[in-house]
Amino acid sequence: VRGQFPDQVVVVGDSITDVEAFRTVRREGGLAVSFNGNRWAVEEADLVLVCPRADPVLPMVQAFLSGGRPAVEGIDWSEGFPDCTCQWPEDGDIEDLVAASERMRREVRGEVVGRLG
Repeated sequence: VRGQFPDQVVVVGDSITDVEAFRTVRREGGLAVSFNGNRWAVEEADLVLVCPRADPVLPMVQAFLSGGRPAVEGIDWSEGFPDCTCQWPEDGDIEDLVAASERMRREVRGEVVGRLG
């Protein structure tokens, strides 16, 4: 976003096309969120959300905008959404996280679109 400070930016993405934005925002102190992402997105994200809907994203972004990274770090943003999972990749097995995210991606988007990079 032109004119914004990268440490005040949240990027939500799901594929290889989001990787460069994820890297830039992470490097500058912003927040990179994979939402039902494929392997590339999950491996580059700060936070991985696996969910059939985007409901947990709004409170997460609001918290970030009001308090920066400290306001979102370590919190399970899927709490209250029983069919969702939210994980900070360093907190668990990345392979299990990739598998769960890609499975939800195919379920929500359909098999053909879900396989896209």
